[in-house]
Amino acid sequence: MARAPFVVADDGGFKSDIPEWLLAWMKLGVSARRWVVDDGYGRLVLAISIPTRAYAAVAIAFGHAVADYRHDRQLPTRAELDRQVDAIAQGELVRMVQPGWVRVARFGGREGQQLIRLGHSRFSLDRILEIMPLPAGLACDERTSRVPDPAPSLAELLPNRDPILFLTDTSVISLLIGTKKVLMQELVLPISPAGASGPPAAVGEFLRPFDPGVPIGWRSAVVPARAEELPPVVAASQPLLAILDGAQSVNNWLRDIDAAVVVVVLDRSDPGSETAALTVTQARARAAPVPLSSLGWVPPCQRRLKVDPVSTDEN
Repeated sequence: MARAPFVVADDGGFKSDIPEWLLAWMKLGVSARRWVVDDGYGRLVLAISIPTRAYAAVAIAFGHAVADYRHDRQLPTRAELDRQVDAIAQGELVRMVQPGWVRVARFGGREGQQLIRLGHSRFSLDRILEIMPLPAGLACDERTSRVPDPAPSLAELLPNRDPILFLTDTSVISLLIGTKKVLMQELVLPISPAGASGPPAAVGEFLRPFDPGVPIGWRSAVVPARAEELPPVVAASQPLLAILDGAQSVNNWLRDIDAAVVVVVLDRSDPGSETAALTVTQARARAAPVPLSSLGWVPPCQRRLKVDPVSTDEN
């Protein structure tokens, strides 16, 4: 039997091979990312009905994130950095990334070609990786944050890539909508590649959900199902993956969510699931069906799982 590619840990730190059902959800996330690259057109919607939603959304997002970060993101060239600096208004709050640090401060202007002022300090452009106006939704207080050393298991998920560039990225690749308290608790699940040199790290350290008080970086967003609008950091981008976890998420957001792939996860014990299933069925009636086999994903425990054939639309 092939060795499981990941291990997980319980509250006591005991490690074990990842369960097959959890690995299957991760593989769905991988397949969703590959769909965007290889076969994507329109919006892909996949609806799943299961006895319990525990860890499904988080595992799908984790697999998607692992498949997405294949290359280090591109930093601006010096010429591009000069243009970015010239476009910033004096007194504007900015987010600046340097090796090991992220700073939020007010832009004080240039001093010649090499220096800029932030707050009461001067910085050489040669020591700046990137600088941008403060992203929407980020707290406006000026501060300096040290970029943490990546956990060994996190670094091993990013072979031949720079973990610092990953940690300071500000892309919302995946969007999770559901019961936020539950999703945030599930993000604590420790996981690592099999044979990793260090202890498992929380799934959230890789998914990196947006936090208004943490300017270091983010790669996802977790939004309550009852929210009336998406956070500005999400509204300003188009996530590649949106996971609607639970009936309320589907009923509130399926018609309006803008993502390349939308995965609907319904809990059959939830009394609202029948209404949510009707919402999915109505959306499917206006879309083109796609065979599940084209996604390249095999559902886990098929006798206990109901998968609605995927569909695409142009929303």
